[in-house]
Order: sequence, then C-alpha cells, then structure tokens
Amino acid sequence: MQLLGKCSVGADLNGIDDMTFNPNPEMPTLIVAYQDGALCVFDCTTMSLHFRQPDVFAHNLACSSDGHSLVVGSSQGSIDVFEFDYDHEGRVTLTPIYRVSNTSDELIRGVAFSLDGRRFVDIAGQQARVWAPACLVRKQAGKFESSTRDSTNPSILLPTTSTVLGSEIEDVQISSPLVVSANGGYVVAGRDNGDVVLFSADTGKEVGVLYQHSRGASIVSVVLCDSTKLALSADDSGRVIGADISTPQYSTVAAEPTLAPTCIVLDRRFNGAIVSLLPNATGDRLLVCGRSVIELWKIPSGRVLATQESILGLAPAPESAVSRARSPEPVDTGSSLEGIKNVATTPASTIRSSFQHPGNPEWFVVVTDSLAHVHAWADFAQITSSEGISLARNRERGDVEEISTSVLSEARQTTQLPKKSTGVSSYLFGSGFVIELHRQSIPRAQPRLYIWPAAAFDPSLSGSRVDPTTEPHFEGISPAVLALLGFSGPSTLVFLDVNLWVCSTELQSQAISAATARDGKLGVPARFAARRSSSSSIAPPSSAKRHFFALSDWRAAGGEVRCTLAKPSSSTAPRSTSRDVVFANGKGVVVVKGGLEFSESVSAPQADATSDHLRSLGKSSQGSAYGMPFNWQVVSGSMRRRTSNW
Repeated sequence: MQLLGKCSVGADLNGIDDMTFNPNPEMPTLIVAYQDGALCVFDCTTMSLHFRQPDVFAHNLACSSDGHSLVVGSSQGSIDVFEFDYDHEGRVTLTPIYRVSNTSDELIRGVAFSLDGRRFVDIAGQQARVWAPACLVRKQAGKFESSTRDSTNPSILLPTTSTVLGSEIEDVQISSPLVVSANGGYVVAGRDNGDVVLFSADTGKEVGVLYQHSRGASIVSVVLCDSTKLALSADDSGRVIGADISTPQYSTVAAEPTLAPTCIVLDRRFNGAIVSLLPNATGDRLLVCGRSVIELWKIPSGRVLATQESILGLAPAPESAVSRARSPEPVDTGSSLEGIKNVATTPASTIRSSFQHPGNPEWFVVVTDSLAHVHAWADFAQITSSEGISLARNRERGDVEEISTSVLSEARQTTQLPKKSTGVSSYLFGSGFVIELHRQSIPRAQPRLYIWPAAAFDPSLSGSRVDPTTEPHFEGISPAVLALLGFSGPSTLVFLDVNLWVCSTELQSQAISAATARDGKLGVPARFAARRSSSSSIAPPSSAKRHFFALSDWRAAGGEVRCTLAKPSSSTAPRSTSRDVVFANGKGVVVVKGGLEFSESVSAPQADATSDHLRSLGKSSQGSAYGMPFNWQVVSGSMRRRTSNW
C-alpha cells in the first residue's frame, strides 16, 4: 500500500470523468479524461505529463488489448479513435485516426474494443453500435508491433477519416398513445417527427405512413372514427389533421398489407396546446381538449360548434367575445350552421378529462377534479346542472391521509393530504361501467382505482354525491397499477404494473353484473347501486395474475410505456381467448403473442406491510422500474401456462 506518486497537471483541472491504463507493458501510461474537456497521458513510472489534448470532453475511455489504439466516447455524442505514438523527444502522444460526429449531442455511455482490436462498440441512448473502421485493420511495424501481427508487411498509412451521424439516422420515436382499429387488424400511432403511421397488429410490421404533419411536430394524440373510416391526429403545435382511410388495405387483414394514398379532409389549428381528442360514435363530432379550453368541432368541416373555458367564476360569454377567443374558423362548404350555437362554462380551475358517456351514445362526460358534467354531442348543451355530479372517491370522505417523511422527505415530519382530490385520471370502459385510474397531484401519492356504473352519470343526480362500486381487489392492487390496458374477458382487467409486468385481475363486485343489465340503461340511481355493493360480504385478500414483463428499453424518453391490448380479428380467431399486447418501441411497435397464456398468481401485501415496505424503500428506487416501489407476494405453485403455444 505504498504511495508510488501522483499524476497531476495543476489545480485548474478538477474532476475526472474516466481513466484507463495502456495494457502494453512497453508503454506504461495512464490516460485521464478531465471534466473540463482535457485528455491527458501520464507516464506511470515517472508520473510526468507526456501529452495533453484540450476540448475532447471524453466521458468513456477504452484501450485496445495490444495497446495500439484508444477509443474515446464524449459527453457531446462524438467518438474519437487515437493511435499511440512517440514524439521526437520520446514522449507518448495520441494521434487521431478516426472520428464519428453525432449531431444529436447524445451522451456516449460506454465504449469497448473487441479482443483483436479491429472493432469497437459504443452505447448511446438505448442502442449499442458496432464499428469496424478500416484504420484499425492496418498493420504497424516497429517498436509497438504485437507478436500476433505480421511485422514483415509495410505500414499502411491512412488519413484521418470521419463519419457524421445526423439526418440519415434519425432518433424517431412514437409519441402518441397506440390506437387499434375496430377490426383488430391494425395499430395507428403518431411519431415525434410528424408521421402518422399504420402498423399490422398481427406482425408488428410497419404498413406505411398514412399522412404527415409538419416536420419536427410531435404527435400528441391519435384517434380513429371507425364508423366513418377517419383518422384524426393532433400535434404539439395545436394542428389537427383528419384523413379518410376507407381503403381496402385498411379494412382487410392481408398477409402483406399495402397502403393506398389517403385523402386529407380536415386540416386546421386549435388555439392552444392540445391534450387529447375525443370523437363520438357516429364520427361527426370531435371534442378537442386543451389545457384550459375545450371545443366541439363538426367533422369533417372542422367548424367550431361550442367552446367551454375552465376559469373559476366564468359566466357565459356573448357570441362576439367567444368568436375572438376561439380557434380560427375554416371555410365550411357543407354545413348550414352559422357561428357558435352554444357557449358552455364549468366552475372549475382546470379541465381534467373527458370521455364518452357509458350509458348514452349521445352524451359525453367532462370530469373536473371531483365534479362530473354531462353534455350533449349535438351542440355541447350541458345536461346536468351547473353543480354537476360529485364523485365521492375514496379517501375524500372526511379522511386525512398521512404520508411518512421517509417517502416524502428526509425530515421526521408528516404531511397531510388535502381532502379535495385533484389530479389526472384515465378511463377504461366495460359493459355498463367505467374504470378510473386516478393520480393525485401530490408527490409520491399512490394511484387509486374506482369503478363507476353508468348510472353514476345520470343527469338527474345533479348536485348529488355518488359513490363508486366497491371492488374487493382495488384497495390492495391500486398502488401497483401504472396503466390500464383493457379487458381480456367480460370481467378480466389487464393492466401494467409499476415494475412493468403485464398483470390481470378478475372483477368480483356483485354490482358489475347489475351495472351491465340495469345501470347501463340508467335505470338504477348510482346511490342505490353503491348501496347494493356495500352490503356484500367481506372482500378476500387482493389478488391478481402476472403474465410477462415489458422490457425497460421499450420506455419512451420520458419514462412512459405506450401499450395497449390488440382486439381479436378474423386471423387471430383461434387465439381470441388470449389477446395480444402491443408495445411502442422507438419508431416501431412490438406485438407480444400468447403472453397472457402464461400466468402466476400473486397477491398484494397487506396494508400494514405495504406501508412498512414503502417506508423502507422510500429513499431508494430499487424494486420499481417506474413509479412507487411495489412487490407482489407470489402464491407458491400457482405458475400456469398453455404449452400448445409455447
């Protein structure tokens, strides 16, 4: 443990990103990459500085096994290959012989040479690339010739070469949710370069680009109107495009489908950022939801029928005032409507979400915080009163939840959550009911699952407080849910958990069947439906099944996983009982077939055990690839799979 010496270039170079030794015993050198961009070569015997190259900004270093070459991956996305040499004073120097320039400025996370030194590998983003430049193949004669090389051949002196990575290799990703066609044959998604793309739901192959937004515009929402064969998409600049996709290639599943040119029928801009699009069942209305404004458009003309603004205390504005604030009007050649017929308002600060009414196709629902308002698709008329329907989510009935500081902060204190639930919700539709995944706008707050029967959105309940249907499993599995994927059967809910496992659970509420038979027709008030469910027997321990896990590389740049269940089609009829799962992966999609046929029974930890587990892992990200830590309790001997498809 004797100190041999110190390699130093002065106090001005503080911080080291990486360092490596040259493995050639005839060249005992240490290569050091400093954080200010300097690349230095030291003699390991004398500790003296032999060579210094500024502005390299090396983040990773690797020497070839013979000690001839050095590959450098920079923090700015470029890769440099140097050759070791001597100057006229006998000091070791570095001569550049190859360069890869990356215009995306993406950090090089790792570099390594192959054993023979003729190739090197780098890791950038979520990809590993293998390089074989000709300069690494040349023979070198003289003092540094390896015993494995033929020293009788003359040295081949090649000039420094350079490769530029830029527009020819685009880092394009799917940026919108995945949408499956009604026949189950195709998946439509938007990319962050403006493309709206059609994929085969059976093979995952790209069929083609349906149409394009402006280059560089990221698609935020895509919807399909299967009744009118329209695809509608919105980008981050507020532009909405609709295209007619009523082609045989779209409606027919073929072994090698082709794509015919599409016809653009709608192209206009929304006056603000778009959060989501919602079409009605007949495909002649489109609800364009912004952060503070919602507009109802007539399709395909794009005429604005009504506008709703989510500002506290806003009174109905005169038509002239709204005409100045709403989106610019397109030229309407097929509509006899003149101007805006209705102006709706809501007494809330922010529009949270909107969805099709589960019991009446002529209505839709707008949920603001904990208030639901029912509107008509025809003209945006508000069916409920201004008070709306109050959704009594759990933990809002006078309860105050305390979160341990091991989850929220380092301090030994507790934080009280507000009784009023504010957050973001996503919805999944069953037969006569809606499942809500609600995330509160509180750091580290656990998500909550709720089942709302169609009768909960009965307009006659305006001013009332309605309760969700009691579901035995939701209390335990809610902290594990990252996203709702769909239904594999009438009561089998499929979801993605926070550890990226595709899981499912059976809905056991007695009110589900009642909601399908009666509540879906708005024949039973929601307050009575909730009363029936609350009188059921004590719920068994929360349980689920996990089937397979998604790869972490399928996550987008923001960490989210875009996935959905593929609908059964004629070509997949033999496997209709086990639906495929589609994931977005970069610019394409991955279709996992037969994944639900494997299962392993798991149960959620008890409430006390979950709290202890969260407290123990509150300061660590271990145990979860995304979101809160959560560990299932595996039921021993429960692993099942259908061997016919494996």
